[in-house]
Amino acid sequence: MNETFDLLELESTDLPLPFSGLYITLHPGLTDNKFNAHFEKLSALSEDEFRANVSKNAERFRTDDTFHDRVTKLFEEEQGLGIGFKERRNILSLFPKSTGQELAELMIRLEQNELISASVSKKVKGIMDWPYQEQGLNNDFKYYGALYDNRLGLLNGIDYGASVYSEEPFGQAVFFDSLQVAFWFHMSSNLMHQDYQQRMMWDPALRQATLQEISK
Repeated sequence: MNETFDLLELESTDLPLPFSGLYITLHPGLTDNKFNAHFEKLSALSEDEFRANVSKNAERFRTDDTFHDRVTKLFEEEQGLGIGFKERRNILSLFPKSTGQELAELMIRLEQNELISASVSKKVKGIMDWPYQEQGLNNDFKYYGALYDNRLGLLNGIDYGASVYSEEPFGQAVFFDSLQVAFWFHMSSNLMHQDYQQRMMWDPALRQATLQEISK
C-alpha cells in the first residue's frame, strides 16, 4: 500500500484501515462506555495510536476465537454499532480521509490513461464504468465511470467521462459532507448526488453555477 501511494504521489490521503478493526474499535459496547465518552476518548488519540488500535483489534478478531465470538454476538444483538443516526454520522470523522483536490487529480490522470500506467488505467476504468454499462447513460455520455459514497451524512463521488454533446473530457471529485441526517436521507434516497455529478459533465450552465458558488 505504501508503494502504491508513492506511485500515485498521494500526500493528503490516509492509508486504508481494515474495516473489521475499525468498527470493533468504534463500538462503545466493547468498552462498556457510553457513546459520547467513547467517542471523546478515541478522538483524543493521535493518528498513529488510533491506527494501531484498529490494526490490533482486526488481528485479534482474526486470531482470538473468544474475542471473535464476543464481537460477533454484540454486533448481532445491537444490529451493528448500536448507536443513532447522528452518532453514526459523527464517527466518520475517525475514518481515513482524502481531499477533493487530490481525488480530482487522480480522476484527471485516469481520464488521460496516466494512472500509474495505461494498463492500470484500463483496469481501473473497467471497474468504474458500471454506471455507463448498467444505467443507460449513452444518451448523454460518450463514456463515463464513477464510484459513489453514501455513508450516513456523506454523499461523495469521483468520476471521469465525456458527454456526447461537447466530447470534452472531465475528471472530478464532489463532496457533500457533514449533512444533517434528514437532508442526507432526502438526497440519498433520490440519488441526487449521482445525478448532480453526471449532469456537471454535460450541463455547462450547472457547471458554471457550481464554480461560482464554490469560489465565494
